[in-house]
Amino acid sequence: MRKYAQYDLENMTIEEKKRLAEDTRYPEILRLLANDEDSGVRYYVARNLVTPIDILRKLANDEDSGVRSQVAVHPKVTIDILEKLAKDDDYVVREYVAYSINTPVGLLKQLSDDKNSTVRELVAKNPNVTSDILEKLLEDESRTVRNAAKEHLEIRGMETRGSKKYYSFKKFSNELKRIKEV
Repeated sequence: MRKYAQYDLENMTIEEKKRLAEDTRYPEILRLLANDEDSGVRYYVARNLVTPIDILRKLANDEDSGVRSQVAVHPKVTIDILEKLAKDDDYVVREYVAYSINTPVGLLKQLSDDKNSTVRELVAKNPNVTSDILEKLLEDESRTVRNAAKEHLEIRGMETRGSKKYYSFKKFSNELKRIKEV
């Protein structure tokens, strides 16, 4: 008898299946639930840390954008899946790709030209974004994007003056003074 035979998926309520999809540690159960007709169940399969890559790949093609969005931020997501999702017609999915810590620089560069300003803003906030991309986003048409790029550069110890950048020696020396006082 299989260890997960106690789950009678056909007779479970949607809420019970969602809880199971969220909490199970059995990839076999997740494989079954990934085919559920309810997108909420599939959403929780996409969020589950145990979900195998092949199921994430399948869910990256899901009809529901919420499911695809969760695939984009899954810790196991692969670059090929992110590349596919970065071209998604739904801007919300692209927002999640821009937000994902697994998104490589090349995709962030691609998304920095996205027509949706929130996607570009999330690129500016991504920890993997390069200073070159941030510099480009300083010239963005959206004030929110420009502010996010400026803030990220400042967090990295860079200040901006127009389109020029320079290392903030004042911040550095103030930090050094603070450390010496301790």
